[in-house]
Amino acid sequence: MSKHHIPTEIMTFDQRKSKAEYIMKKYPDRIPIIVRCHIATKKLIVPRAITVSDILKILKRRVGCYQFMIGDILPLASPSPSPCLIGELYDLHKAEDDILYLVAVPN
Repeated sequence: MSKHHIPTEIMTFDQRKSKAEYIMKKYPDRIPIIVRCHIATKKLIVPRAITVSDILKILKRRVGCYQFMIGDILPLASPSPSPCLIGELYDLHKAEDDILYLVAVPN
């Protein structure tokens, strides 16, 4: 199995950082996002220019009816009060491994 197919749960920090750098080099206008919920983990590569409300619509369709938080602290509101881009949130809240982690919390 190649290193690009290792589940996130067993990847080391260096492997996750290397994978994020690879993604951003291959797709410079996109960012890596990992959404964790109690059922599964979803990995997404989304355009930097997509709005937060658009990404929430996509996540609700793929993950289900959940509220989403950045990490465990910052709730994402829907609809967003301003047309904030996911790239701006990424720049402010990405983890040290250059991945934006979202947590899906049941309503």
